[in-house]
Amino acid sequence: MSTADALSSAEAAMSTADALSSAEAAMSTADALSSAEAAMSTANIVLVIVVLGVGTYALRVLGVVLRDRLTLPEPLLRLLPLAAAALLLSLAATAALTDAGEFAGVARPVGVLAGVIAAWRRLPFLAVVLIAAGTAAGLRQLGIP
Repeated sequence: MSTADALSSAEAAMSTADALSSAEAAMSTADALSSAEAAMSTANIVLVIVVLGVGTYALRVLGVVLRDRLTLPEPLLRLLPLAAAALLLSLAATAALTDAGEFAGVARPVGVLAGVIAAWRRLPFLAVVLIAAGTAAGLRQLGIP
């Protein structure tokens, strides 16, 4: 083996070692970032929970404090109970129709509909849950998403 061949082999080995150490450094950096992101997301979740809790408590206290000072118009007083029902219905529809922002498929809404019908027929709660879950599971077993 000539000196030039030996040098090129040594350079190739060094560049391979450098590439491996660079890859290891990148992987350890990625691991450090992912654990930092996980810690950050946990801190953000705790912060959001605390802020929402304080905001909810503040709204409730304001309701008690301003009850006698604030008079609402009669049409608004008639619509407030409807607003609560509309909010509840929209939350139920969102939970029934979507999964992570995407359409949940046909099985879930059909299962929810079966559960609603069972509840409307005044079946026991356990029966309502089993009918809804069984309907959705059966449709998924048949290949319907």
